Amino acid sequence: MEVIRLEATKELSRRNLRDFLIFDGNGRYKNSRHIQFLSDKAQQFLEDVKAGKSPRLYICMPPRHSKSETMTKKFPAWIIGNNPDYEIIIASYSMDLARDFGKIARDTYREHSRNGTGIFNNIIDRDKSAGDNWGISEHRGAVVSTGVGGSATGKGAHIAIIDDPFKNREDANSKLQRDKVWAWYQSTIRTRLAPGGGIIIIQTRWHEDDLVGRISKEMESGTGEVFDGIVLPAIAEENDILGRNVGEALWEERYGLKELKNIKKAIGSREFAALYQQRPQIEDGGLFKRQYFKYFDIDNDFIKTADKNVNVKDCFYFQTIDTAMSTRKNSDYTAIATFMCDREWNLYLVDLMLERLEVPDQWNVIKEFRNRYKLRFQAIESKSSGIGIIQQANREGMPLKELKADTDKMTRALNISVMFENGKVYFNKNLDKLFELEEELLKFPNALHDDAVDVCSYAGIVINDLIQNSKRYIRKFISV
Repeated sequence: MEVIRLEATKELSRRNLRDFLIFDGNGRYKNSRHIQFLSDKAQQFLEDVKAGKSPRLYICMPPRHSKSETMTKKFPAWIIGNNPDYEIIIASYSMDLARDFGKIARDTYREHSRNGTGIFNNIIDRDKSAGDNWGISEHRGAVVSTGVGGSATGKGAHIAIIDDPFKNREDANSKLQRDKVWAWYQSTIRTRLAPGGGIIIIQTRWHEDDLVGRISKEMESGTGEVFDGIVLPAIAEENDILGRNVGEALWEERYGLKELKNIKKAIGSREFAALYQQRPQIEDGGLFKRQYFKYFDIDNDFIKTADKNVNVKDCFYFQTIDTAMSTRKNSDYTAIATFMCDREWNLYLVDLMLERLEVPDQWNVIKEFRNRYKLRFQAIESKSSGIGIIQQANREGMPLKELKADTDKMTRALNISVMFENGKVYFNKNLDKLFELEEELLKFPNALHDDAVDVCSYAGIVINDLIQNSKRYIRKFISV
């Protein structure tokens, strides 16, 4: 009886992707409404490929919600198990990740091949079994992995699966990289398909102009291919495709509302809207909002805000500096921001200088601001005239902390934007440049100048670094 039941279970697993996922999980598989929905969509997608309908499908879901596990690691094994002559391309932002996907798909197939559980009748070709290029013995079927930008020359596909074409926020914020991904999609992946073949794009949304964003725009204008779009936000919104109530979590068993709210607080609304809600732009479109601006003044050595008083003695000072090369009208400013930081890592912007300075004068002004405050350190962006200033400072025995401009401005601003949203940044209400500061923040990244934003961004990076190494820095802090 047990043998009959096992054989029936294996037959169901061969016929139905969801049953296969359950069988393959061996008790570890966690079924849920959204995974069942994905499984049904995937199975219909395969039927459409078989019918020569050239299906197109994109899936946008939050991180760690089994989209890759279901669609990129297990689905290819099940496809080729039932269709040993099918060719599949798996692509991702890097060859390493694509290869990992391919290896897991290979190992999954091997476990359930004729030499394993026997769900599928064939075996892996011994001469073609690498993780990034494996095939089926005595059949044409194969699974090939490639990175975005890879040529896949000579490789065809009945199905192409693109999983995470962008590595991170910095990648997605780069128009150059977005154009590269789009060109690769059009000229490489799209041209590798067999007649009637299908494309699946799986991604977490990063940017309104990412791969799914461009495809959606083409669909709206009537110039592109028609995709079936699956968009599953972490917290249900109106007209949810799963029929969830507004505010209901996508996977309550793993990421309940409390956990999702903690994530939102940690990464900020902008990132949460993109990564978890699949809406790359918050409705009002600004990284910095006026409602997040908070203020303080200093009275008798106490920082006074609307909700607390902090002893200045319990804070340390530091400065962030961004220099410019020109004094011409409309050129950038040299910016020097002076902050205090308390024991709870709240930031208080005490002073802000925004001036157009000749390069020879910048070092003297920096020294002047250094002497105004009892600083823990000064930190300067190491580009343009900042490089020479760092060298001069070292010669004079006044070393500066180096700030590397190795990411784009939007990416650099993320740490401080989260601090603003969490109420951990305060402005001196008597700041001379308060209007200019707030205008830059509210218009960022489209303001004429962003020098004030830059020095605030670097302050956020510095504080985040201190927090990540808190034990070491707390010992120094207490000794002050």
